[in-house]
Amino acid sequence: MITEKRGLVILPRFLQRRRRSGQNRRRVETNFQKQAFFRDFIRPSLICVQCSMKSLVCRRERIDADRVSQFHATPGDNDRNDEKGCRMTPRPVRTRIFVVSMANAGERRRTFASGAGAAGVKWDFFDAWDRLHPELSYDEDAAIVAKGRPLRQGELGCYSSHFALWMQLIADPDADQYVVLEDDVIVDWDYLARFAAVDHGLSGHDYIRLYYKKPAPSRVIAKDFVCRATWLTEVSGYCFGTQGYLITRAGAQRLAGHCREVRRPIDDELDRSWIHGVRNLSVFPFPLMERKVESGIGLQRFERFPVPRRLKLQRFVARTRERAGYQLFGRRRFRFQR
Repeated sequence: MITEKRGLVILPRFLQRRRRSGQNRRRVETNFQKQAFFRDFIRPSLICVQCSMKSLVCRRERIDADRVSQFHATPGDNDRNDEKGCRMTPRPVRTRIFVVSMANAGERRRTFASGAGAAGVKWDFFDAWDRLHPELSYDEDAAIVAKGRPLRQGELGCYSSHFALWMQLIADPDADQYVVLEDDVIVDWDYLARFAAVDHGLSGHDYIRLYYKKPAPSRVIAKDFVCRATWLTEVSGYCFGTQGYLITRAGAQRLAGHCREVRRPIDDELDRSWIHGVRNLSVFPFPLMERKVESGIGLQRFERFPVPRRLKLQRFVARTRERAGYQLFGRRRFRFQR
């Protein structure tokens, strides 16, 4: 018999059990349908995509191994190279080393020169820029949209300094690659001498960092790189810092063409390898370290900046596109590692 309780209609118990059993039956049927759909359509598609990505990664690793193998010593040279701890046969290459430093930074220059007294390789100071390079263009609103704040004068000078070095390398008939250092680093000159003696452009390594500041995902490209117990890695995402790196003429041409519009700091732009196409490679362990001294750029760039209301929507869209682009393209080589 149907009864009422506080204005609600309550079915008899046997009808309630039958109703619940019907609901459970429909729920089980729906689950079976979902499982069958996943088994027949979704899972095979995911397996195909995963296999394709694995094959791409394996092919890329084979290409990297083939490129690096041409630098390894031949069996007859192992004894001579083992005495030095070196596993690569240096090829004749014209490398120039520049230390970026402000012309009026006398104390920093003296400190760096005192540590480089026994360098064993030739290096020169490069007068850093304190203004925007004439071949660069800067728009403050574009920087706010891309970075979330305008760039400081020191950041524009730093950007211009590295850009000027790239342009100098492109036009330099006496060099194939540059090693660029900042004046606040401590360098392992023994390793750097061997590193600079290798023609990295032959292996397609157009940009190799010697130091970065923020931990980031990476994968190993080659082991015993230049010397034993040293790895060449590829870094994914933002790791920041321009304390030291090697760049070839091909890398300079590509980066100089991409970086003419200044929208973010130079190290941010260099980290965006999925945009400009120059792989973000690095040596590990680092052959140089940054001294903890006050930056010439200043610390005002770390202060909070209120984005103008007229640019908030553009900033949100740009940040969302940046994150999506990194996930889709920046980490594609890192998703299916063994």
